[in-house]
Amino acid sequence: MTKKQQRAENLSRHYFNIAQLYQQTTGKEITQDQAKKISNKLRKLERLATIETTAQNNGYYIEPTPLDWKTGRAEKMQLKLDEEGNCPESDIKLDEIKKQVQKIFDNKLEGFFINYDSRGYALKIKADNNPLGQDWGGYYILSPEIN
Repeated sequence: MTKKQQRAENLSRHYFNIAQLYQQTTGKEITQDQAKKISNKLRKLERLATIETTAQNNGYYIEPTPLDWKTGRAEKMQLKLDEEGNCPESDIKLDEIKKQVQKIFDNKLEGFFINYDSRGYALKIKADNNPLGQDWGGYYILSPEIN
């Protein structure tokens, strides 16, 4: 089996798992194409959440500009902290990501949380009988990178 065929098989399995999770969560069945659209939305939200959690851990954002993509350099932009050392702007963005994920699952996704450890995936679920892959902590990864 070629790498391309293996990736296609892995994606197909992932879309099937997303469809199962959606059905378990909402009670509604969806097609594989709908599961693919959900997966793509979740992947975008995963990237945004990872940017925010990484910035909160580092204390700054790394903001790419068109020039940076050519040179490989990135501009550091400090986080704006409040008096208690929290990042309210970043927290607001993460709350919005949580709302968007819940909206995808008709606000019925139990056990969903954002993992603030930026070394791994950000969108995770604490749940039993979940069709998705588990991480080392025993949580389920909502939007893994598929190779």
